[in-house]
Amino acid sequence: MVPKNSHSNNQFEDYEKMLPQLLSEREAAQILRCSTDTLSRERKRDRIGYTRISGRVFYTEEQLAKYLENQTVDPDRD
Repeated sequence: MVPKNSHSNNQFEDYEKMLPQLLSEREAAQILRCSTDTLSRERKRDRIGYTRISGRVFYTEEQLAKYLENQTVDPDRD
């Protein structure tokens, strides 16, 4: 017999796999190798996307990658 909660746990795991991982401001700053203050300023200047849930700020890997792409300066190729 399958325990009653095992189905709901599997269902939760399925949703977890479908959703992007949410990184805290501290985790995102560590990945970008900047301070949380710098990341907060960039967010307030609309230079980096973010996700707000219940007043808390989170970042996805996609948002960090897009920010880095926008910060990349390629040399002038003539």
